[in-house]
Amino acid sequence: MIDFNKTFKIGEYHKILIEKKCYPQIKYLIESQINLYEWWGKNPLNFIIRHSKDYPKFKIHNKKNLTIFASDNEACASFYNSMFESSVKIDTSLFTFFKQNRLKVGIKVDKSHGFKAGMENGKLRSVYNLKLSHYIDAAKDILESDSIKKRCSIYLSPLNIFLTPNPRKYKHYKNGIEVYDIGENNIIKHKVHSHLADLILSDDLGHESYNKYCKMCGLNLDDQLKLVKENLLSDDDYISFKKNSIKKYFHNNLATTKKLKKESFNSKNNSEKILNRKNFILSKKLEGENILIRFTDVNNKTIQYDHDSILEQLGGRITNLDCWRKYGYYTNSKKLPTFVAGLNSVKFLPKSS
Repeated sequence: MIDFNKTFKIGEYHKILIEKKCYPQIKYLIESQINLYEWWGKNPLNFIIRHSKDYPKFKIHNKKNLTIFASDNEACASFYNSMFESSVKIDTSLFTFFKQNRLKVGIKVDKSHGFKAGMENGKLRSVYNLKLSHYIDAAKDILESDSIKKRCSIYLSPLNIFLTPNPRKYKHYKNGIEVYDIGENNIIKHKVHSHLADLILSDDLGHESYNKYCKMCGLNLDDQLKLVKENLLSDDDYISFKKNSIKKYFHNNLATTKKLKKESFNSKNNSEKILNRKNFILSKKLEGENILIRFTDVNNKTIQYDHDSILEQLGGRITNLDCWRKYGYYTNSKKLPTFVAGLNSVKFLPKSS
């Protein structure tokens, strides 16, 4: 485990992640980047990308003789976690690689596609509470100027990824000021990436791998090398994290707690709590507290769901919303959102419950 309950300079934070072996071996990252470039350079016809409004997730899309599978974060997480065992080597197609290695691409996947469905937890999530952050944003909508080939390389390139604490488990602070996610803060992204790049470049094959990474992602190598050097010399920002607390949630939301009856928040057992609400809600303040939420919808059906499990499955579909960024929660009055109904951890309880 990592003790996040302290303040870090970026270099200190990066060093701890390396010491704790949170990243795959540098050798595997470098070899995987070079191997990925060899596959990518052959101009293949199938790609896996981060979904967007133009490319809904878990569907096969065809465009200009290209076959495209749009995924959520699971494809990237599964691909990256495979590098902890060995370097990636794609001998045929990317689709074949994912299928043969049984890499997961998301919860609700049509079995006819041949991909493995499910969430990729791995030790990054389950042990360290870390998530993958992209140096170049892989989640933004695809522009006409962005080729699918480029979007795929941005999404999967191992050198485009750095690690940050899961914002659903920890509050993030930059220079003492709370931010939602340091993995989305441009200044921090540049500096964390620079420390990783510096480590990569110190290896014998590091310069080759970083050069190929830049080619795949549309970066200028010389500009990047200059930026890496500048960021290492100006590492004066500090970051800190604080585990979310259910007690603080209720303390900071007195207006809400006054509306709740005393018996509305009960312990189901020593580790799991049930929170009775009048509406469906996902909230930053409830993350990491192992809470089941129960409410009765407009049709008088009692619904119960695991807050963290649902939030984990939905990912950016919720955390990228304006309401989440501004207010820290998403709610739907008296209804279960249609995109939630089919997820794991949602139960319709008998009327006697």
